[in-house]
Amino acid sequence: MGKLVPQGTNHKGNSELPAGWSSYKIGEFCTVQGGIQKTPLRRPVSQHFPYLRVANVQRGRIDLRQLERYELSLDELEKWRLSAGDLLIVEGNGSESEIGRCAIWQGEVEDCVYQNHLMRVRPQISEQVGYLAAASTLDRNTNGCEVIQAT
Repeated sequence: MGKLVPQGTNHKGNSELPAGWSSYKIGEFCTVQGGIQKTPLRRPVSQHFPYLRVANVQRGRIDLRQLERYELSLDELEKWRLSAGDLLIVEGNGSESEIGRCAIWQGEVEDCVYQNHLMRVRPQISEQVGYLAAASTLDRNTNGCEVIQAT
């Protein structure tokens, strides 16, 4: 049986792929967008919306038990609003072992946005999101997180 990932691959495009495989940058078939930075100006006042934090994005699931709110303009809401099928990936939270943790947003909460320590990956073809979620959780020794990097 062949190997799924060539030994010693570094995902930089210079490793040999199995016959029939192609290498693509994620930006070729997805849009990747970082989230909104929390500042005192985002304190909920009159036009606020729920947002996801790193703590809400668990491995393979979204924990909705505690949602906070951001003050946003309608233009900002449009830019950062989550859509069902978006993949949320933890970009940083102080723990290297948690970087790359991800879950698929199912649209459970209307007009929900996400903080800047999360990346939203929106595939052009919705069927790709399951593959992306699986690829981002590959064993750390296979550089799974590097497969899903935004740039």
